[in-house]
Amino acid sequence: MSNPLRFFVLVLVLVSLGASAATLQLHAHRRARELMTGLDITPAVRTAMQDRQTHHQRAFLSFVAISLVAVVIVALVPAPRRETPPDLERLRTDMNQVDRLARANIAQSEALTRERDARIRTEETLHLHQLRLNQALEEKIRLGRDLHDGIIQSLYATGLTLESARQKRLTQPDEADTLVERGIQLLNTTIRDVRGYIDTLGRSASPGADGFAAELSAMLDSLRGNREVVFSVHLDEAAVSQLGDNRRPELLQIVREAASNALRHGEARHVTVRLHEDGVRLALLVQDDGRGFDPQTISRPGLGLANLQARTVSMKGDLRVTSRPGEGARLVITIPANPPA
Repeated sequence: MSNPLRFFVLVLVLVSLGASAATLQLHAHRRARELMTGLDITPAVRTAMQDRQTHHQRAFLSFVAISLVAVVIVALVPAPRRETPPDLERLRTDMNQVDRLARANIAQSEALTRERDARIRTEETLHLHQLRLNQALEEKIRLGRDLHDGIIQSLYATGLTLESARQKRLTQPDEADTLVERGIQLLNTTIRDVRGYIDTLGRSASPGADGFAAELSAMLDSLRGNREVVFSVHLDEAAVSQLGDNRRPELLQIVREAASNALRHGEARHVTVRLHEDGVRLALLVQDDGRGFDPQTISRPGLGLANLQARTVSMKGDLRVTSRPGEGARLVITIPANPPA
């Protein structure tokens, strides 16, 4: 039922109840007056009848009031609303819009996910390429150090041997022939080293713990050439066993560079090589009695010293070089007793 119609019915009901209540009340009042007029009653009885009439009137009015309140409540309570065809159509339209919005959100989320995955794959590819470039650069630097500290020093020692042979060719032909043979052996050794660098991409093969002393002795002997120099080598077997395959070639190249500098630049006659350990660290000492030098006068260290520093850092060690003019040079390298992880 619509609101205007419900209001009209409410008014009719209220008017009908009011008229009925007034009529009944008027009729009851007249009936009571007729009874009290026609009968000869005492004042006390008359008062009792009047009180009874008043009580009946109040009860009737209360009933009428309750009825009015009930009618008002019924009239004001809204009737259940029924969905009309336009409401259903609007609801269907709203649901379709929600469905399209949900599908659009899902598609957008999937597109963002694909874009994120593609970006992650691109970053991973760039990172892999960077690692490969860094590895190639490190390999190039390592090869340069090995060529400088190994091949060049060996060729220099071979050249000195052949130069000594040339000088003694007329006066001491037998000794000259011996020096030539020695030079040929050094050249063959250098050729093998070059082939080893090529086969291992610049990584020197480790001589092994058992062959470290022999490799060191052969390397020092190749540097001697025709010089009157004494090499004193003292190797702690426990220290050698803790070098590991990666650190043995590095120490050999360090000794080669330090000893070659002592012979070429310092004109040393005695070179000491010592390797020992104290349970925590390994210490390598290369000391000579050559001319020495003043470290303060060296403003720009050469490639040999830079290589020494780089090899020491790769083993997580410390390098100390001390020297004074006329007192030779002393090189000390300390590294962890166990191979670094």
